[in-house]
Amino acid sequence: MIRPVTSVLVLGCLLLLLSSGCAAPSGAGTERASSGVVTPSESYRLSTLWRQPVRLDGPQRERFADESAGVVLVEGAGVAVVSTERGRVVGLQLHDGSIRWEHEVAGGVVARPTVSGRDVWIAGLSGDVLVLDGTSGRVRGSLRIGEPLVSSVVLHGNRGALVSGRNTLHVFDSETMELLWQHRQRVTPDVRMRGAARPAITSAGVWAGFSDGSLVHLSPSGEIVWMRDLAEGEQRLRDVTGQVVERDGVVYATSFSGGLHALEADTGVRSWRLAVEGSAPPAFVDESTLVAISADGVVHWVDIDSGDVRERLSLERSVAGVLQHAGRFLIVPGRSDGVLILDAHRPWIHQRFNPGDGVASPVAIRDDTIVVLSNRGVAWAVRMERAGTLR
Repeated sequence: MIRPVTSVLVLGCLLLLLSSGCAAPSGAGTERASSGVVTPSESYRLSTLWRQPVRLDGPQRERFADESAGVVLVEGAGVAVVSTERGRVVGLQLHDGSIRWEHEVAGGVVARPTVSGRDVWIAGLSGDVLVLDGTSGRVRGSLRIGEPLVSSVVLHGNRGALVSGRNTLHVFDSETMELLWQHRQRVTPDVRMRGAARPAITSAGVWAGFSDGSLVHLSPSGEIVWMRDLAEGEQRLRDVTGQVVERDGVVYATSFSGGLHALEADTGVRSWRLAVEGSAPPAFVDESTLVAISADGVVHWVDIDSGDVRERLSLERSVAGVLQHAGRFLIVPGRSDGVLILDAHRPWIHQRFNPGDGVASPVAIRDDTIVVLSNRGVAWAVRMERAGTLR
């Protein structure tokens, strides 16, 4: 195991030989995939800015997909907000990592906080939605749902939405903090095996995924517009996980066993499917390309219109199933190997940062600084030097 260091991290880049024998994913059209042999990139290096323990009660439990306790930034306040599963929420000064404020959430937190302006929205396992002031940590508002909340809050206008562990979508008024309506997806058993999907919400309604593999489009007042099974008849790990995304009239959603689907937002008609197990929510790197990662650590560059795989890169390591787009980079947390920094447009690894305990949570990015929460509960800030900006 590589242990944390407090000085400048190892310079240079990770040299990997990538697999060239992966089969083309079924159902994704024509594939033009390169083996993507990676060579060192001496123009990029990482240095440690600070480290701050935020959890002292044991390791962070590894989770799947991107609905984990993690790190978010409050823009304008210079604060990085870190949440842990035991319910400790900490505001850290971005410049030096010192603790600015703390808040304990009863029951714990497994969903990443959501930031809107200087408000930090927390969904707790106790069934409460809290709104914290990102500058002071003071509670500005709350809403009692009464069910364990396992997805992050999503916001659009004065509407908010999230999904509970009981397969129920809750939609509320984010100004008055009043519950507007609910949709319960009745499935058996009523449990989730792999987290929960954050819904997508626009003026046209809500698109929410559930543990039976279904994706449901509901009107702004809660009526079902259409429903689709994304698990494609699979009997295990059917959950719709990660972030449901609505973009330019197309909805992108993932079932762990059923792969990544692109559907017409208003009708639910499927445009294409990338049939790879465990595909994470996609990262959109430009107008024609999205990137998805499968459970076996293969990164796919996909044509948005056709679903054809243009290139792929096999990481051959235990990645956390999260992709974050940051300018010309993709950030990939690794459960045992730390954070990998990929090129957004080609199968190329620029750098990695390993805090010694692995990273299962999404990171936070500001300019050339990356804030990471390790599985041991230590927050790290690292800078990617001579790399331009990350956003």
